[in-house]
Amino acid sequence: MVELPLDPIYSHLLLLSLEDKYNCSEQILTIISILSSENFFYVPKDQKNNLSKVLLKFKFPNSDLLTKLYILNKFLLSKNRNDFCKENYLNKKSIKRALMVRQQLSGYLDDIKNQRKTLNKTVDEPQKKIKRDYTSANIYSYSPSVDFDWERVSRCLAAGLSLKLAKLNSVGSYTLVKNLLFFILIISFREVDKLQIFIQNLLCSIADQSLNI
Repeated sequence: MVELPLDPIYSHLLLLSLEDKYNCSEQILTIISILSSENFFYVPKDQKNNLSKVLLKFKFPNSDLLTKLYILNKFLLSKNRNDFCKENYLNKKSIKRALMVRQQLSGYLDDIKNQRKTLNKTVDEPQKKIKRDYTSANIYSYSPSVDFDWERVSRCLAAGLSLKLAKLNSVGSYTLVKNLLFFILIISFREVDKLQIFIQNLLCSIADQSLNI
């Protein structure tokens, strides 16, 4: 975890996504990168009402994080990215920053994967040093998969960010989930949709916000 330039809770989340029961590191990498960039949307004052219409095209039920993940994936797969940004009120500079962060984190994660593989090899076998290209010209080379197991990603987020979880109670407000056994029961009985994740100060550049998973 110390090798990742992230808050420990997000480093834990990223490593958790590598586990076989989740296997969603591609999506978690993108989500963490999105959170590192401010002002994902840019909407002129006279067009603010149009943003809700745009979001309906990409909206995941009760999930701002998965919605932004889906939008970013669509952006990368679009034929004309400039037009896509204009039509959907996306801040291209913010997206560019998110992709640069994603590329760097992906490099760190690849190193961790390689280190794990070398544990099964002989000590005398030389390890190859990988030269990584972090230039902005290469950030658009990532080709995402739009179709992913959103429930698996949601469960990984809930498990990795369990310290930031709150559960919807009977009066319509949220209560922090402090009991580990209670959290396990929520996940076991498929009540992830009743949970909310509270995100704070990721990579020292994100404003406090409350986001559903």
